[in-house]
Amino acid sequence: MIAVVEANSPAPLPRNAPDGLAWQQLAPGLALGEYTPAKKSGIGDSKITVIRIDPKRYTFRLMESARFKNQRRTAAQWCQQEKLIVCINAGMYEPDGRNVGYMRSHKFVNNAVFNADNCLLAFSPIDSLRPEIKLIDRGCAADWEQQAQCYQSVSQSIRMIDCHRRNTWAQQPKKWSSAVWGIDKDGQALMIFCRSPYTMHDYADILLQSPLNIQQAMYLEGGPEASLYVKSGRTERNLVGSYETDFNENDDSREAFALPNVIGIVRK
Repeated sequence: MIAVVEANSPAPLPRNAPDGLAWQQLAPGLALGEYTPAKKSGIGDSKITVIRIDPKRYTFRLMESARFKNQRRTAAQWCQQEKLIVCINAGMYEPDGRNVGYMRSHKFVNNAVFNADNCLLAFSPIDSLRPEIKLIDRGCAADWEQQAQCYQSVSQSIRMIDCHRRNTWAQQPKKWSSAVWGIDKDGQALMIFCRSPYTMHDYADILLQSPLNIQQAMYLEGGPEASLYVKSGRTERNLVGSYETDFNENDDSREAFALPNVIGIVRK
């Protein structure tokens, strides 16, 4: 079961959505959604939680512990101490806290090396001609590196759904809890969390078949390190992963990991 913190008993999400996806409007341009796919995990409740964000109303921030005396924090602590409304893992990381792939926030470079992963999450454009947030697909854009330079914050990770809405994750037996970043057909950002474990190939198919209208998706983190926190008004969710094949093969984990890097939002 997903670990949930409720503040002052907020109104429950509506359960009569014909497509199975129930939304709760948290603030203008910010919504919390819950969806249970037809394909069940076999562990936990299989619920997928989504935060949908209008980039025209919110500013995205990449927070790295290397800029804060290497002090790692849980997702909730990052939000509380940096006044973020929502935050999620920024990507997989090395033991020293560096992102596994390229990562840059304004002039601060977390990792200067592009690895083989095919997706770049970019936000804070240097001019108003570009979208506020973009998933740059290296398989679709020959000028992907030039595109990345047009944004002040960039984080690299594994592509799950490419620019043609194709599942790019090969099937494998391993499965885990997950935190994922998506963009829908209207250009809205999607922070997506699922505590119940799936293979990432199956999970990408689930997202494509869901009513989220997802256009692209990038993997962020899995297992007990996967985290999503939101607090807006009377609604609070503190979600943490658990199951990961060959690492933590149970649904018992309840304690949030202290993370070196997260992505959060603030109101414009």
